[in-house]
Amino acid sequence: MAAASPHPFDPLTPEEISRASKAVRPHFGGQEPNFRVVTLLEPPKKQMILYLEQEHLGQPITEIPTRLARVEVIVKGSRDENQLFELTVDLDSDKVVQKQHHKGKHSYIDSDYMQAVEKACLADDNVQAEISTLKLPPEATVVVEAWAYATDGMNDMTQRLTMASSPCWFYMRFSDNADANYYAYPLDVCAEVSESLQVTKIYRLPAKPSERIHQEKRPYDRRKMHSTAASEYHPNLRPSPRTTTKPYQVVQPDGPSFLIEGNHLEWEKWSFRVGFNYREGLTLHDIRFDGRSLFYRLSLSEMFVPYGDPRAPYARKAAFDLGNDGAGINANNLRLGCDCLGTIAYFDAHHNTPAGEPMKLPNVVCCHEQDDGILWKHTNFRTKNPVVARSRILVLQTIITVSNYEYIFAWHFGQDASIVYEIRATGILSTVPIDLDVEENVPYGTVVAPGVLAPYHQHLFSLRIDPAIDGHTNSLVVEESTPLPINDPAVHNPFGIGYITEQKIIEEEGGFDLDFTKNRVFKLVNESKINPVTGTPVGFKLLPFYSQNLLSHPSSFHAKRSEFGNHAVWVTRYQDADLFPAGKYTMQSMGGDGLASTIARRREMHTAESVRDQDIVIWHTFGSTHNPRIEDWPVMPSEKLMVGLKPVNFFSGNPGLDVVPSTQDKNKSVLYYAMAEKCVHQGCGKLFTDATAECKYHPGPPVFHEGQKGKHFLLSTSSLGIIWRETWKLMMQQGWKCCKPRVLTFDEFMAIPPCTVGGRSTTDKPPEVEENKPKEDDAALAQKIAELSAGPRRTPIPTAQAHAPTPPPPPESESDDPTLTIPDGATCRRRTCGKTYTKGAAREGESCVYHPGAPIFHEGSKGYSCCKRRVLEFDQFMKIEGCASKDRHLFIGSGKKNKGGSGSSGEEKLETVRHDFYQTPANVIASFFLKKINKEAAKVEFRDKVVALDLVTTDAPPKRYTAEVPLYGAIDPEKSTHKILGTKLEVTLAKADGASWPVLRGDEALTGEILQVGRAGRA
Repeated sequence: MAAASPHPFDPLTPEEISRASKAVRPHFGGQEPNFRVVTLLEPPKKQMILYLEQEHLGQPITEIPTRLARVEVIVKGSRDENQLFELTVDLDSDKVVQKQHHKGKHSYIDSDYMQAVEKACLADDNVQAEISTLKLPPEATVVVEAWAYATDGMNDMTQRLTMASSPCWFYMRFSDNADANYYAYPLDVCAEVSESLQVTKIYRLPAKPSERIHQEKRPYDRRKMHSTAASEYHPNLRPSPRTTTKPYQVVQPDGPSFLIEGNHLEWEKWSFRVGFNYREGLTLHDIRFDGRSLFYRLSLSEMFVPYGDPRAPYARKAAFDLGNDGAGINANNLRLGCDCLGTIAYFDAHHNTPAGEPMKLPNVVCCHEQDDGILWKHTNFRTKNPVVARSRILVLQTIITVSNYEYIFAWHFGQDASIVYEIRATGILSTVPIDLDVEENVPYGTVVAPGVLAPYHQHLFSLRIDPAIDGHTNSLVVEESTPLPINDPAVHNPFGIGYITEQKIIEEEGGFDLDFTKNRVFKLVNESKINPVTGTPVGFKLLPFYSQNLLSHPSSFHAKRSEFGNHAVWVTRYQDADLFPAGKYTMQSMGGDGLASTIARRREMHTAESVRDQDIVIWHTFGSTHNPRIEDWPVMPSEKLMVGLKPVNFFSGNPGLDVVPSTQDKNKSVLYYAMAEKCVHQGCGKLFTDATAECKYHPGPPVFHEGQKGKHFLLSTSSLGIIWRETWKLMMQQGWKCCKPRVLTFDEFMAIPPCTVGGRSTTDKPPEVEENKPKEDDAALAQKIAELSAGPRRTPIPTAQAHAPTPPPPPESESDDPTLTIPDGATCRRRTCGKTYTKGAAREGESCVYHPGAPIFHEGSKGYSCCKRRVLEFDQFMKIEGCASKDRHLFIGSGKKNKGGSGSSGEEKLETVRHDFYQTPANVIASFFLKKINKEAAKVEFRDKVVALDLVTTDAPPKRYTAEVPLYGAIDPEKSTHKILGTKLEVTLAKADGASWPVLRGDEALTGEILQVGRAGRA
C-alpha cells in the first residue's frame, strides 16, 4: 500500500511515477513498453467539490478521492507498427483499473524521438547522396530538423493509420558554434522518416511561387551566403552589444508578500493551488479571492500554428504545440535574474523517461511580484491633495521552446481581484528556401535574408476557463452596448446621446464571435447570488484578446483538426474528460474530435443539456495572424497577447481600495539629479550616474600660440604672396595638445570634437594649459616680416571708401520666442551659462549667470571683455563666473524668422559672415566662416569676377547667407572649385592672369597696408 496521499490536485511525486510504471509493465506479456506519459488523472469534480468545501471550512474530510495515474505507452504490434495504449492506475492499490487500445491514434513526440529521427535521416545513404548534389561549401555543416507532420488528406493515408511520419527540413550553418542560426540557410531538400526510423521519401522543395515538389538536382546557390551580422542573434557571433543600458535591480528588503506551502500559494487575499503536467504545463486550481470561490481550474488547453504557404509539402506544416509536443516537457529551466526579476520562488515538476522512471524538470515555473504602475489615484482639485496607490501583481510564469519558437506564458493576479493571462511569442521564424532570381513577389511570405522566406502563419490559443463564481452553477451572459433610437416616441432620447446594454443568457452549447462595434462582453455570472448594491447577479467578465479566427477554408484539414479556431468563445457543459478543444490525440489527427464535433454529436444523440445555471466551461480562442516583417529577423521581439478576467458587480466596491497608498519612505525612489555628477574631463562636462559610462574628452592641455591671437601685422603688399602662408600657420596655433586640429577662433576651438574615449570622473584634475613660447623659427620669421615691412613701400592711393562698414549682426533676442518649441536638452546660448533645458520643466525661478562680452586672450592672460578679471591658466579661465545675470535662460531666442526674401519660414537670415584669404601664384584660397553648412543645399557659382553664394545651415531653425561677392581680379570659373568643411566654406579661385591680389573683394579699400585677422562673427 502507498503512503498517505498528497493533495488531490498535486502532480504525481517521483515515487508515484515509479509505482505507476511498475504496475503497468506486467500487462504487455514481457515486452518493455515505451512510456510516453505518466501523469495525474485529476479526481472527478463531484468528489472534489465536497472535498474543497470541507477543506475551506476546516471540517474533517469525509471522502478522500482516489489517487489515479493516467499512463500512455507504445508497444510494437505484429507488423512492427506502433500501438498506443492508455491505462489508468489506482495508486492506492497499485493496480491497473482500466486499459484501452487507441487504434489509429498517435501519442505526442518528444526531443529524444526527434533526435533519433534526425540521426536516422542523416545516416541514410540516399540522403547523403542527395546532399552531395547540392555542392555545398566545404566549411558548411548540414542541420536536420524533424517536425510532426499534419495531414493533407491526399498522401500516404493507408500508412498513416498505423504509422506516423515526420518530415525533415534541411538547413546549413557556416560556423563551428552550435548556436549559429541555421534558419538563415534553408536548403531545398526534404526527407520523410517513418516511426520505424526509415527514410521513405526524398524530394526537392519548390523554390518559386509557381514551383511544386520536384526531383531536379540543383546545386546550392552560393549567392545566398550573407553577412553573419544580419542573421545571427547569439552575442558570441555578433558585434559588441550596446553599452547604454544600465543595471536594473528589483530589491525587496522585507522579502516578498506571497506565502508558499507545497503547491498552495497565498498572496494579497488570493489563494490557489499550482499544478503542472506534461501537456498543458502550468495549471491553476481552486482559485479564490478573500475566501470567495472564483474558478475551479484555469489552463491553456491547446495551441495551433497553421502555415499559410499553399505549396506542397508546406500545406502539411501545422503544429499543435501542446497536443503534439507538450508545454510541460518543453518548459525551460528558468534562470535566476534572467527570466524573472526580484525575489523568486521556483516550482519544479517531474515527467517520466521512456523507461517509466521519474525525470526532474527543475525551475519550470517562477513566482514573483512586479510593480504594475498606478492602481488608483485621485487629486482633490480644491485641496490639491493627491492620494495614489501603486499596483502590485503576482506573476506565475513558464516559458517553453518548441523548435524555433519560444512562448512565455504568465498569469498575473491583481490587488483589485483581476486576473490577466499574458502570452509573449518570441524566438526565430521558421524559414523555407526561395530563389534569388524570382521576379514575382511571394504573396504568402516575407523575404528576410537572401534566399530566405518566412511564410505567413497563425498562432491560435485556447484558454480553458472552468468558472466557480460563488459556486459551481453559473451562466454565460452576452452583453452588448447599443444606442437608443432618437425618433421612437416610446423612448426618451431627445438629444440622441443615450445608449443602453442588452443582455442575453446563453441556453445551449455553442460558439460565439467578438463584435467590437457593439462592445460585446461575455460575463460569467451566478444567477442565484445577487449583489445587494446593484441588484444584479455577481459575476466576472472575460476581457478577450481581439484577433482573427482561423483563416483556413472550412473544408481543409487545418479547419477540421482545429475546430476551436472557428469562434472566439465557446461554452460547453462540464465533463471530466473534456480538457482539450481539439481532442486528446492531435498527432496527425484527421478531425472530428474537437469542440464543434462534440457539441454536434450530443445534439444528434439528444444528450445535449442546457448550459444555463449549470456547471459550465468557457473556451476562449485568441491569437496572432503573424505576417513576418524584417524586424522579426534574426530573432523576433516578443509579441504580447493578453486576456483578462475582471469582477463585474461581484463586490460591494473597489476591492483594491484598502491597498496602502504609495509613499516615498517605503518606495525609496531616487532623484536623477541627486545621483548624477558632472564629469571634469575637458570636452565632456556631462552629468552621469555610472562612472564606467563612455566619456569622450581631451586628455591633453589646450594649446594657444603665445601672442598670435587677435594681432595686427603690417605686411607689404609686394611681400604678401611670399610670407602669407607662413604667417597663417603661425597664427593658427590654437587647439589641444592631444590631437591635431588647430583653429583660429575661440568658438571654433570650443567645437573641436574630443579625441579620446574612456570612463567618466569627478576627481581627475583637468590638464594644465600649455602656453607655447615663440620658437627660434618663429622669431626668425617675425624678423623677416619686419625687414620686408621696412622695405620699399607703395604710396597709398587716396580713395573714398567704396562702402560703409558692414553693420554688425543684430543683437540676440533677450528672450525665447514662446511660439517655438525648445528641444529637450537644449543648452543656454549665453556664454558660460551651460544650463540645459529639460522637457516639461517649469521655467519660473530660473537664474542665468553669464558673460555678455567676448573671450580675450592677450599675451598669456585670459578673460572676458565684459569684466576685469584676468587669469593665466585655461582651466581657471573656464571657471570664471559670469558677471551678469537674467531671470530666464536663452535656449532658442527669437528664431529670427525671415520676413520674406528667399529664406523659408523660420530661417535666420545672416547679413554677413567673416572671410579670410591667402594666395599662391596661381590661386586665391578664400574661406567664408559659417558652421554646419548643409552640403546638399549649398550653392556656389563662379563667374569671371564674381562668386555667388547661397549657404543654408543644418541648425534648427536653419540660418541662411546669400551674397554675390565681387572679386578683385578675374578668375577662370571652369578651374575654380569649392569644398565645405566643418566650420567654413573654402573656395579655390583660379587666377585668370596670375597677378597678385591685395584684397579679396573688388569693393574693398586698397590700402595695401594692413591685413587684420580678428575674431569670428557669430554664425
